[in-house]
Amino acid sequence: MSIVQFHLDGLGDPIHAKGITADLKDRLGVVARCDPAGQWLEVDAPDGEARRGDVEAVVRRWGFVARSDVPTRAALRLVLRREWMRWLVTALVLGLPMLVLHYAAPWPVDLVHGIEVVLVPGIVLAAGWPIVRQGLLAARMIRATPDLLTLLIVVSSFCAGVAQWLHGESATLLHVPIMAIICAAAQRMLIHRNIDKLDGCGSAMMPTARFISLLILIAIILAVTVNLNAAFAVALCFPPMMAHLSINRISPGAMAILPVVGFATVILVLPGIVGEQLAAVRIEAAVLFQLLLTVVYGARLGLDG
Repeated sequence: MSIVQFHLDGLGDPIHAKGITADLKDRLGVVARCDPAGQWLEVDAPDGEARRGDVEAVVRRWGFVARSDVPTRAALRLVLRREWMRWLVTALVLGLPMLVLHYAAPWPVDLVHGIEVVLVPGIVLAAGWPIVRQGLLAARMIRATPDLLTLLIVVSSFCAGVAQWLHGESATLLHVPIMAIICAAAQRMLIHRNIDKLDGCGSAMMPTARFISLLILIAIILAVTVNLNAAFAVALCFPPMMAHLSINRISPGAMAILPVVGFATVILVLPGIVGEQLAAVRIEAAVLFQLLLTVVYGARLGLDG
């Protein structure tokens, strides 16, 4: 009997890990072990038969792409670390100039937004194709994954921004997809740089699938009852890879979500108290909060001292 190893980039919930192993047992009759913190999957292949294609098909049903193109786990982790560094650099090199264009271009607003409409989709694909691909898989299978959350923010904010531009509004949401992809890529790179510390810590992760589902529902309700600004601000407070970030020595497990809930409440309530001027920068405040939380938790990842 041989053991086939896979890496499930973007896996971020113990519930999904258990579901994948149970599905492999039910559909293929194979025994598998999956660690959501280390993002690895091991499958016992009877008689040396490596049923890679079948395993990959089952994993896709859960919204993930199983990779086994590098022979050892250590080598594959090194490849992924380098790949996500390139994705992040691409996101920054292409995305930051677009943000400067959005906020500080000396040209007419309509022209700036027109340039964004043309270039933002290409930047998102160039800087976050793995996220987009797995987000589409998760949407097809209706799985609440980190990549689904990021994809929904990217697509819905871009569509809303295009509609605002067509209606002649001066303030649009066309910059939000760039912010979302930069945040997501930064978290993926951080996770892969620290994956050895996180390996085996799946029991310490905060399950996030149900929270992501709830967050999407709350954002939809806010979009209908308040406005799009509030909806995207709340959605952007939550780091997509929160399950891994919750394996930290500052606010571990479920406690890691408390700052997110507190800050989201503040940016929703405070504009009504101190004035609506604050509402205009809610999205920027949410993105800065998400990045700050990523840095703080990321600096203390793992369970050891």
